[in-house]
Amino acid sequence: MKFTFETTAYIKDGNLMVRNRTQMEREALASGLTEFEVVLKKKTRSRSLQQNRWWWLCMSILGEQLGYRREEMHEVCKMKFLKRELVDTKSGEVFEYLKSTTELTTTEFSELIESVIQWSAEQFQIVLPMPGEQLTIEV
Repeated sequence: MKFTFETTAYIKDGNLMVRNRTQMEREALASGLTEFEVVLKKKTRSRSLQQNRWWWLCMSILGEQLGYRREEMHEVCKMKFLKRELVDTKSGEVFEYLKSTTELTTTEFSELIESVIQWSAEQFQIVLPMPGEQLTIEV
């Protein structure tokens, strides 16, 4: 059985503080595992709310211009920019998958934004607003 529990931790007054520790202990006991592997890695910030709002605005703009719904445009952009490969170490078989935008760090999301802006302008002559740019709607 594969068991994974992810949480965050921090150091306070020289002590390791684990968020959701009680839940982690409960789940570990319920899984029947008696030994665990703990991995430490630097906490990264996931995409910001501002980045997320920008993304869906641009997916709406692109979708409207190209004849897609915003959700379809989202999938098109994921296919174009977030396609990844995973190699099975035993068989050597290569699997393709799409990375989720929710898994991107703020830096990765910024790189995605730059790519989409450039692609949109070069491929379709559609100028997307820059993140944080004030939009005015003409009536």
